[in-house]
Amino acid sequence: MNMNLKPLADQVGLNESVLKERKEYLGLTPEEEEELAQFRDAVAAMAPSVVDEFYTKLEQAPEFRALVNDADTIERMHAAMRAYLTTLFSGQYDMSYACDRLRLGKLHFRIGVSESLLIASLARLKEMIDERLLGTGLIARIPEAVSKVFLFDLQLIIDAYVQGYVRRVDQARWEARHNRSPAHAMVAESTPVRRALRRDDREAPPSSQA
Repeated sequence: MNMNLKPLADQVGLNESVLKERKEYLGLTPEEEEELAQFRDAVAAMAPSVVDEFYTKLEQAPEFRALVNDADTIERMHAAMRAYLTTLFSGQYDMSYACDRLRLGKLHFRIGVSESLLIASLARLKEMIDERLLGTGLIARIPEAVSKVFLFDLQLIIDAYVQGYVRRVDQARWEARHNRSPAHAMVAESTPVRRALRRDDREAPPSSQA
């Protein structure tokens, strides 16, 4: 596990036991993990074309264009997505894998990608993978394990988003309590995340680890 990411895993309450429990809820078995690994080489080979098509479609979304508009950033995102697809079919979904997905979620949250765009993008990505796997002739139907691992990933990415919102609200409330501005006080008291979580007041500013 990347130790730099361990604090984030701790903050979202993630450990080996929780991962095991999530897999059981999803019905993702060790046999299915092995099944997914059998497609690793095929997915790695198709990754460049999948990623090119994926971003061609994504760049049509006004929200994405507003967030990312330089070639260097787009190229880095292409490279990261190719790596993402390869590890998606690694067959090893342990804490190291989970922390990588938390990092991915944290990155997208900081960039400003909305949950709706993120979820829609993952759904489209799965459709593209399904279409290409069927097109290879290697299989007659898409294994249920593919859907399960995408849902497993989505859980982890959303964990990072929730933690990002919690920290944002904590920061706003701390600033309000320390007489930063009435606007901060309104945000701290009215945000739905704050009302839902009812976290305790902090006397010091939130840590910058997340």
